[in-house]
Amino acid sequence: MKTRLSVIVLFLFSNVILGQDYLSFTNCLELALQNNLALKNAHLSREISNYKYRSSYGKFLPFVNGTVENKKSWGREIDPDTNLFVNKKIENYSGDLEAEYNLFSGFSTINTIKSAKQDVKINDANIQKIENEITINLAQKYITILYLQEIIISNQEQIKSSEEQLELAVLKYESGVISESEVFKIKSQKATEELTLLTNQNHLTDNLISIKQLMNIPLESDITLVKLDLEMNVAIEMNEDQYYLTKRAVEIHPSYLMQIIKVQQMQT
Repeated sequence: MKTRLSVIVLFLFSNVILGQDYLSFTNCLELALQNNLALKNAHLSREISNYKYRSSYGKFLPFVNGTVENKKSWGREIDPDTNLFVNKKIENYSGDLEAEYNLFSGFSTINTIKSAKQDVKINDANIQKIENEITINLAQKYITILYLQEIIISNQEQIKSSEEQLELAVLKYESGVISESEVFKIKSQKATEELTLLTNQNHLTDNLISIKQLMNIPLESDITLVKLDLEMNVAIEMNEDQYYLTKRAVEIHPSYLMQIIKVQQMQT
């Protein structure tokens, strides 16, 4: 009987563990970059602009247009060859072919191709911008959730300590050692700690919802975030020119690149 009971308990415990998804920051980032709707829309816009860029080269090719017409008639009809009335089936074929080639259009075709190419670059920068925003938002939510989880554990331990202090204070008050106001102080402290715990739990729930929305996964899914393993990279030199680092960061920022390309596009 004990063996069966232990097997059942082990089975239920394994189901609880398997029911949770343990996600590292890398796992969360992969899900967010794969499922985020804004990023998917940006990739579609990039594909559309790339197709337009490729099709813009077609303006250099000659334009050829041809039509063929087949006319059939029965009964009394004028023969187009003899211009006489005939009573028979007449079948007539006609067609035309025309071609156009643009020798020079004032560089408008070249400018159109340049503009289409710049649209592709703008969409590339926009994709990078959205990916950066997703990464930053995800990192913020991820770290906040881990922090709140630790704070909640600390709050719960503090409440347990306050409960023990309250029990001891009640005994002292009943023994006449302390006044009732001391008991009220501990009760007030305990109530404040419980309010803080409830507030942190609400913040934790909000951040969990936000991180699930970033990854575009069901809100009812149960996830557990793996703690970060942070290591200081000693190879990073902190004595570099701060002005150069700031200038370089601005130059490679996707939003800045998008504005530069848009200005160049307007000048073409």
